[in-house]
Amino acid sequence: MHTKLPVTGGCACGSIRYEIQAQPLFMYQCHCRDCQRATGGLYAPNVWFATDAIKLTREPKAYEVVSDSGNQICHDFCEKCGSPLGMRTSAFPQGRGFRAATMDDMNWLKPMANIYMKNSPGWEVTNPHLEAFDAQPPTGFTRRMIESQMSA
Repeated sequence: MHTKLPVTGGCACGSIRYEIQAQPLFMYQCHCRDCQRATGGLYAPNVWFATDAIKLTREPKAYEVVSDSGNQICHDFCEKCGSPLGMRTSAFPQGRGFRAATMDDMNWLKPMANIYMKNSPGWEVTNPHLEAFDAQPPTGFTRRMIESQMSA
């Protein structure tokens, strides 16, 4: 999953814009209840980047929750238009996730897995070719995803 840099995007009203000078580390479609509520959808397509490659025109507002694994999660949003922009977690402080729909171009994205499938309603249709995990994927899986992106 590579694209031309920089990766750009922002909120619906344009008051928050971002520019990222790095390829993504990984992309998961998260079905946890926190992400479902934060986006209003069945899942949040979160694309993760190294924090040191990200420039924001201004820091978004956030609300914090504690995940079922005990990690602190910050769901970022624009205080003017309410657009959900992304997330941060205490489990991965060197990375920051952005919601796919906030990107100016999202056609190049390729999800790597569906996570927290235990929260997926029975009527949801998912891509059968993606790995699926009932909760957080094992650390080794995420590490392999990051390593495959770095070597590609």
